Amino acid sequence: MKSCPYCGRIHPVGYECPKKPKRKWYHKNRGQAERFRSTAAWQKKRSEVLNRDHNLCRVCFVADHRINNKGLSVHHITPLGKDFEQRLDENNLISLCSKHHDEAEHGLIPADSLRAMAKTSPRLVSREERGEP
Repeated sequence: MKSCPYCGRIHPVGYECPKKPKRKWYHKNRGQAERFRSTAAWQKKRSEVLNRDHNLCRVCFVADHRINNKGLSVHHITPLGKDFEQRLDENNLISLCSKHHDEAEHGLIPADSLRAMAKTSPRLVSREERGEP
């Protein structure tokens, strides 16, 4: 018998405790893009892009004139599968909410307009400057 570090009970030697965390097994032939998303370089760049965009969905802010910071992710305008070299290019990355990210992935938002938004600096403007009451 031995003490279990996962549940604190005493089990027979060789017993597999159900509280033991399962190890994640990754497929050896994972794609280059999938491996990239777990790197420190991507995590750092993702954080930089979210800070650059003031943690706002750029499409919601520009097109709908509303502030949305729910479900944000950083979108690669040119997909990693097409041009892996642009993976950390600031002009290829933009913060989008889940709705607009899905639309961008399916081509409903033109890549050129996303690139234009990524190149311009997002600026929080007052309601008066936008013409709202």
